[in-house]
Amino acid sequence: MIYAPIKELSVVFKKFPQISSFVQSLNKDSSLGKHQISGDDIYGLVAEYDTKKTEDAKLESHREYADIQIMISGEELGRISWIPRLEILSDEPSKDLILYKKPAKFASEFLLYPGVFAVFYPYDAHTTQIEIGTPQKVKKAVVKIRAKLIS
Repeated sequence: MIYAPIKELSVVFKKFPQISSFVQSLNKDSSLGKHQISGDDIYGLVAEYDTKKTEDAKLESHREYADIQIMISGEELGRISWIPRLEILSDEPSKDLILYKKPAKFASEFLLYPGVFAVFYPYDAHTTQIEIGTPQKVKKAVVKIRAKLIS
């Protein structure tokens, strides 16, 4: 996992300036849905939703893609855990999605808000969309990048 100020995105992904260009274009009026960045290798997903209680958030990881998560508006909590210590609930290769039973303790907790980004690699089980006290509407972009491009 990487957690850093948004200004560091161009340093972390210096081989992929199109990621920084996409992120810099994001604003409260950005259209929802899928945004092509570089074919199937790199694309963005923009969504709006209400944050949820911890027990309703899913703990997941991906094999094919890493996630770069950027809040456009609002704030949410996220947590990560070590995959070898987790029990798999479901594995859907066609969706590049593995869901896990949540552990009693997570390895780390972090706050996602405009101005920071988080990167989750295939070895990072992560859960986000968690409310801070009460639910709030948020808008977030997730850039999906093929893991083999950055490993």
